[in-house]
Amino acid sequence: MEDKQNQYFHGDNIQINTANDQGTVNANMNVTQNSMEMKKLLSLFEKFIKDLEQSDQIDNESKEDILRETQHVISDVKDQKINKKGLTRFHNFLKESMPEMQLAATTLASASALNDGLQLITRL
Repeated sequence: MEDKQNQYFHGDNIQINTANDQGTVNANMNVTQNSMEMKKLLSLFEKFIKDLEQSDQIDNESKEDILRETQHVISDVKDQKINKKGLTRFHNFLKESMPEMQLAATTLASASALNDGLQLITRL
């Protein structure tokens, strides 16, 4: 007797169901904006870090704190462990750090772009 059990293949946001009998074959693809948004957010994070590292108008202690928090969030985004709560927490941390960063115009522009990206992702 032939095995009539369906097979399922899963990939990045893609699921394909195959039928061994004369049943219907379903192919569902769930492409979300989330993946593209996360890539854009990572790009904003990278630019922010570069600008922050180049700034000589922010004291080293503040810079290290901001870099540490930013790198922690980047790691979570890359490992797909980030959630809205984590992004909101970082967003609040960034807002608290803004007065310090307002001394450096380039860093502020980068922080502003990152802030906008976080607002887009978290819908704050």
